[in-house]
Amino acid sequence: MSASVAKKLGALPTDGVCTTCGGTIGPDGRCPDCRAVYGESHRCPHCGTIADVERSEVLRFRCRVCGGPRVLVSDTTIERSGAERKSLTRARAAHAKSTAWTMGAGVLAGASVLSLLVSTAVLSVASPGLVPTLLVLLFAIAPAAVAFLAWARAKRARRETLDAVESAYAAVTRELVGQRDEEMTATELAKLLDIEEADAELLLAQVSVDTFVRARVADSPPSRARLEPADELALSDEEREHRAVLEAQLDEPAPAPKRTERS
Repeated sequence: MSASVAKKLGALPTDGVCTTCGGTIGPDGRCPDCRAVYGESHRCPHCGTIADVERSEVLRFRCRVCGGPRVLVSDTTIERSGAERKSLTRARAAHAKSTAWTMGAGVLAGASVLSLLVSTAVLSVASPGLVPTLLVLLFAIAPAAVAFLAWARAKRARRETLDAVESAYAAVTRELVGQRDEEMTATELAKLLDIEEADAELLLAQVSVDTFVRARVADSPPSRARLEPADELALSDEEREHRAVLEAQLDEPAPAPKRTERS
């Protein structure tokens, strides 16, 4: 199927009638009867398919086709720039690593338990010496140690996934706030992103802090202005002398604090 045909199939019908079941399409581009979705706002940034999302414990929302993380915005009229795509890509990669390490840890842990049970049964019948017994038990619990390391890697990848998802939602929140003239409340943001109001408050606070820091960095003056040779030639003698005095004051070391002698 060509891209033009796929885009035509996922386009929002002009009459607002679902082409699947004949129901009325809602303002969010979703049919409430058969859950079919329409419009570019529902296009997955990973697989490129116009598809609905499903809730996920780690990713919040994921594509029903490829399972990639998605940021859902209920208002389809809002223009999206795709600023969250890099963070979503990182979240998908980190989630894949977390899943792989978790499955590996489970397999190794199960193998260790099975090996330990078999070794214990054999040792109870054979009754070898102390050294062979310790070696057998050591080899039996070795997969458990590797499973613990794999579990630690999975936990780290899970944290990376959560951080990337939060970064994606922060990017979308920053975009939504920038498109509004009035201040956005946590209730409105929670409704737009279909998240909890407490999470919306945290996102607004994070965006507010980021905006404040960027504004302070942009407005902060340089530590010391430097003139190009052409600009310095255009200065008069008095301006050069005044500039030399200022540079000398800047180059002077700060006086050391005076110590008070105790009697």
